[in-house]
Amino acid sequence: NPAHDREIDLSQMDEQDVKSLHKSDPFMYYSIPGVLKASLTLKDVDYSDITSLCHDDSHTSSPPRSQEEVENDAGKVSRRTCVS
Repeated sequence: NPAHDREIDLSQMDEQDVKSLHKSDPFMYYSIPGVLKASLTLKDVDYSDITSLCHDDSHTSSPPRSQEEVENDAGKVSRRTCVS
């Protein structure tokens, strides 16, 4: 079942796929940075550009990554086991 994979590629998903995660795998859904940020700020999730949901510019604690690493992971989100 793809809903319980440890990693998803948002570039391969559409709005309906992302919304279906909310019920089928809430931990994966809230592992998407754009979804988590929207929920924490009490805003609606913007599904107009699905791949933009995987970027959250507010996290500056991550170590710098090469351009190649960023491009390879451009639409990928890893499933968290605890949402904080």
